Amino acid sequence: MVGKGSARLRESAESFCRLAGDLSSCEGGLHSPASSKALRQVVKPKSPVGTMRKVGIALIACPDPISGIPGAALVASSYVMKKKEPVGVGQLAVETNKILRELSSFRL
Repeated sequence: MVGKGSARLRESAESFCRLAGDLSSCEGGLHSPASSKALRQVVKPKSPVGTMRKVGIALIACPDPISGIPGAALVASSYVMKKKEPVGVGQLAVETNKILRELSSFRL
């Protein structure tokens, strides 16, 4: 009976040593700058609001008349996302009309 208990204790100690080695190797890899940057992106991802606004303005500025509609929708959506309000179809239409009025008042 004593042999089985000591064998189980030895197996548990070896398992703990393997686990501790694995954890220390993982911890060592997390201190690299690339890993830190990737983990920051997972924990606090960048907001797509700025990119949506830039793409929307670029689409509105294009001479093609059809690209203005999705451009205005992107700009309006970016403002709504910035406010962190839930987006509905009616609210998107109101924001789009508001942005189109503001853009039509600009003179190039």
